[in-house]
Amino acid sequence: MNFRQQLLLVTLLTLPCAHSAPPIPVKTKLKHDGSMPHCTKIHTDNGEWSRDKKDHVGPPVFKLKLGLYETACFLLDGSSTALLRTVGLSAIEQEYPVTKLYQFAVPLITSSCKCDCAGGDEDHCNPREYNHGDCKSSQSSLTCPSYHPNRAPTGCPSSETSELCCDTSFAPYKNWHFSAVKVEEPQTFARFTYRSFVWSSGDWQIVEGDEIRMQLDGSKQTSELSKVNGINIEVPGTAHPHKLQSGMYFMRDGEDELRFDVHVNALDGSRPDELGWFRLGKDGEYHVQNENLEMNNVHSVKVLNCIDQKFNSSFNKIRHFVMSGVNGETENFDLGRIVSYSKPWIDRSLLKPETETEARTVVVILRESNSIDVTLSDKNGRNLHFVHNTSILTSFTGTIRLDSMSNRFLVLNFTDTIGTLRGSCYLNESKKANELSFRVYVSSNGLSDASTIVRLPSNINSRRYICLETDNSNQGVNERCEWLDYNSEPLTYDLSKNFWQEHTGDCPGCNKFTEFLSDPLKYLLNLFNPSRLFDDGKLWLLVKVGLFVIIFVVVTMVTKNFILPATRLILCPISTLTRKK
Repeated sequence: MNFRQQLLLVTLLTLPCAHSAPPIPVKTKLKHDGSMPHCTKIHTDNGEWSRDKKDHVGPPVFKLKLGLYETACFLLDGSSTALLRTVGLSAIEQEYPVTKLYQFAVPLITSSCKCDCAGGDEDHCNPREYNHGDCKSSQSSLTCPSYHPNRAPTGCPSSETSELCCDTSFAPYKNWHFSAVKVEEPQTFARFTYRSFVWSSGDWQIVEGDEIRMQLDGSKQTSELSKVNGINIEVPGTAHPHKLQSGMYFMRDGEDELRFDVHVNALDGSRPDELGWFRLGKDGEYHVQNENLEMNNVHSVKVLNCIDQKFNSSFNKIRHFVMSGVNGETENFDLGRIVSYSKPWIDRSLLKPETETEARTVVVILRESNSIDVTLSDKNGRNLHFVHNTSILTSFTGTIRLDSMSNRFLVLNFTDTIGTLRGSCYLNESKKANELSFRVYVSSNGLSDASTIVRLPSNINSRRYICLETDNSNQGVNERCEWLDYNSEPLTYDLSKNFWQEHTGDCPGCNKFTEFLSDPLKYLLNLFNPSRLFDDGKLWLLVKVGLFVIIFVVVTMVTKNFILPATRLILCPISTLTRKK
């Protein structure tokens, strides 16, 4: 018998009985459209006559507890049995006011440096320009200069210290953009879905429908469910047990999921070791918050070979960046965790835009909630007769999970299942010791798949034998059991550390020397220094020096053995001949 056939036999449906505990709601792929919902078995108090302050008797009221995704179905006295009315708790939402908001990015850092050896023909590093230069911002990047004197003379012809001058650019990594928000205490709202169905032409048709949004925290709220039939709904003020702590959160543009569990700078904060120090200003250009990035202190440079413009670069006082070098890009950032992945009571979170350029509210949609006290009444004084469907359990799978934040829960996946289910957790198939009893509610009408999360105590730390049965079955008659594995994730630690990235600079005019003409001995001693004799780039220079030495020796020998004797013979022929005799 299918679902619609069950509802057609509405007169055969039993009256509800009490629950010992509210069911745990289930997250499903269900989209609440015009399809017929599943009528939940719900405990209700018999209709009591209402009274006003003057003790006047009013229409009867019906009190019930409605869980998230549950639907109460009822008939009205005097109406056709083919006319069914439903009211369901379709969503519970928390709205957090945004008190601070700014845009930021994770920077891709690229360093371009010039290494200048001492004694060169030209000075390529101007301390005035690089030591005290201002950062230049644009809509795509930020460029900052830095000056690094007294570096190692590695690769230089002299032993005097070298110097480096750098231009470091910061640009959004992968063009990602983030919104940082500060949120305060929330308001909680419930969404109720009202439908009126009539059986016609072999199917249920909607004849009336509405969605009502009511505030839960604060004073008692009353609203009309049906203006046509005069049905009212009332909820008392109640505080929700779960909420996000006030503070800083952030969200990647286009992701629509709030993130946390990593330090984010406040609006006036400028710590370079927290997210949000590289910001997009109101002028549309990127800058460092409060201009608090002293490049000479945060940028460390080691010379590998000054002649060849090779150096190592590190940023040891900042975090959350990506560095580009000869070996590619090295990531050093932490985007925390998505809130809904880490807090089982949250279904999803989103930043609600107020305008095209501004958001003032964070909306958190819950997947878990206590049942809500609801009062229904008909202003015409008619009684409400509540009906429900039987629950169906076909099959299930799942895992027992301990996540990286030590949240312990049971993940259940259902196939062709609907309604309220009773669950038990056993050590083995003998079922002698029931470690945990729980209830779940599956609202996946018309769908083949659904899933839910059940919180677990700490004593459940290995695989368990899980049994489920429908709430309308006798104990153990239609029970289905499965062994579910236990998966434990390790704790996460912040193990970030400083690292060095190799770079190659570009300085065409750097390190040209004419020192041989002024001090050839010193030049040759440095040139033939054994520790740097075969450095890259010296081979051709050594060949030229070798040729020079050979030519020098040949010229010396020719001069001594031929040119000088010939000159003396020409200038003093008689004395030379006499001396020879």
